[in-house]
Amino acid sequence: MLKNQLALTEGLRANQRSNTHGFSQLERFADMRELPGAEATEDEDDYKTAASSIKFNPPLKLDPGFRHFLAIDRLSMTYSWYNIRSDYNNNTIKYTHDGTTWQTITFTDGMYSYSDINDYIHQYMDQKCHHSTDSKGAKVYSINLTFILSTYRVLLSIDGDYQLDLRGTNFLETDLKRNL
Repeated sequence: MLKNQLALTEGLRANQRSNTHGFSQLERFADMRELPGAEATEDEDDYKTAASSIKFNPPLKLDPGFRHFLAIDRLSMTYSWYNIRSDYNNNTIKYTHDGTTWQTITFTDGMYSYSDINDYIHQYMDQKCHHSTDSKGAKVYSINLTFILSTYRVLLSIDGDYQLDLRGTNFLETDLKRNL
């Protein structure tokens, strides 16, 4: 069985109507983080049909003589994929700081935001001592990638003698192409 990452936060409600008492309501709230013994599971066979089950300990006891309904108030799920992968041929870039010596930065396969890409470049540049310092002692880099929220664009700034070579790679296919 695979653990299902569904997080039911406020949501298992079962309503039942009683003929003798007019209307009675059985309401059960389950927070998977606070309910001891509750486990969300997904059978490998059920995965194809997206059938999930939740086992309560102690189990919910519902009168089989009534028709019960279940509603999920909130459900949070994520689906993500790597945007930089060697298989995509978008995990390397080259730069030079002097016009002759080229450095190749190879990104580890992963899911990167623009700031993550910028940080990765700066981390590599730190290892090669390819940065300067300002009057306050802070590091200054000559290659910077900045996401501009107001225009949904990426600003790539290259200063000094630095050059960036993206030929022979699909690096721009990491969403940079449509945002540069």
